[in-house]
Amino acid sequence: MKITLRFFLFAVTALIFGACTKSAEDVPLTSEQQAIVSLTGVGNKVWKLKKVFTNSVQNVLTVDQMKYTKTYTITPSQAQSGTFVNSDGIKGKWSLNGPKNLIEVISNNQAGPVQISYLINELSDAVLDIEYTANFITIREVYNAF
Repeated sequence: MKITLRFFLFAVTALIFGACTKSAEDVPLTSEQQAIVSLTGVGNKVWKLKKVFTNSVQNVLTVDQMKYTKTYTITPSQAQSGTFVNSDGIKGKWSLNGPKNLIEVISNNQAGPVQISYLINELSDAVLDIEYTANFITIREVYNAF
């Protein structure tokens, strides 16, 4: 009887501790980590341009703009940054400064590096909606995951 009781107590204790342990997969992502996963997928993600607005007025996309894509890739050793390239051959590095601020530094500009700081209006697995302001003009770009 003692052996059965000990086994029962051992089994109950093991069950309680087993149910209370958490794996790394159970820990919820921070809003910034979720933004990175949405932006880059599991390594890189291609985004296709769907809409462009200039000062809140939607532009009609040209044939070339309808083919425009941008690919974001995460740098495995750096959790909050990576590289990007677009279909025009522009490339550089990206980083997040919080869950609502995407910073791109274009590295292959002939005049030298150019930094663009985007406000993230929406970022999900399917939609990337970003905007920036330069020379009192606000450009908003809306992409769908490709």
